[in-house]
Amino acid sequence: MCDWLCEQADVPNGMVDGATAALMLRDLGPLRGRVITNSGREVLLEWPERQAVVGLKTFAFGPHARAIALDVSVWDGRSNADAELTPGMDAAVERLLQRLTA
Repeated sequence: MCDWLCEQADVPNGMVDGATAALMLRDLGPLRGRVITNSGREVLLEWPERQAVVGLKTFAFGPHARAIALDVSVWDGRSNADAELTPGMDAAVERLLQRLTA
């Protein structure tokens, strides 16, 4: 995860439900929240600094492929909140793609 999404990650108890997470997200700043849930195929992290939730997901994409999704839901009431995060999230997905196809 630090290769593509964050510069630093401190999740002392692992990505288990209720665990605390402290991430320094590349291009997006700190995330100091908790793991809302980890289903094995989806991890939801609260992002209090942005009044948001980050979702990391994987799912079947046809019979022999998998898809990966990075989702952010923001509830801070500002009309441009999503637009502020889009470039950083797009860059993270691009870094992940480069890593997976290298």
